[in-house]
Amino acid sequence: MTERNYEQEDRIDKFNLDQEWLEQGDKYIYWSKRSAQANAALENCILRRKILKAELYNEHRQNFTMDNAKFSEAMIDAAVHADPRYKTISQEEIDLREAAMIMTDVKWNFQQRQARISELQLLMQSGYYSTPQFGGKEIQENLREGLKGKLGGRRG
Repeated sequence: MTERNYEQEDRIDKFNLDQEWLEQGDKYIYWSKRSAQANAALENCILRRKILKAELYNEHRQNFTMDNAKFSEAMIDAAVHADPRYKTISQEEIDLREAAMIMTDVKWNFQQRQARISELQLLMQSGYYSTPQFGGKEIQENLREGLKGKLGGRRG
């Protein structure tokens, strides 16, 4: 299955609103699931980091005890935070937190997309996207006459 891109799926074809309307529900459900999965992955990583921290805490405490060295809780805490395994999982948590935040915003965006489709539909019905009914020379002449009236014949 190909990877879906939320930036492409968010685009609305204003001349194909019926199809956009029909696809909106499926798009929202898909991106809601992706948001939930990203948040679940983050929570799983947080849990793994806490477990690893406890394991590292015990490991470093035993190392200090076996060396008959005096130690404090701050020394053990520093050793845990300096451990490469802890740094790795902490960076993974940061990356997953970023992905979860993005997916939460994407989900919200697709929820709001429904309203944007409705607004475009109203604009289409009111003729906002209709083509002008007179030619190019007539438009230029009307603009020229309108500017003359506003500027009072001045240039400048």
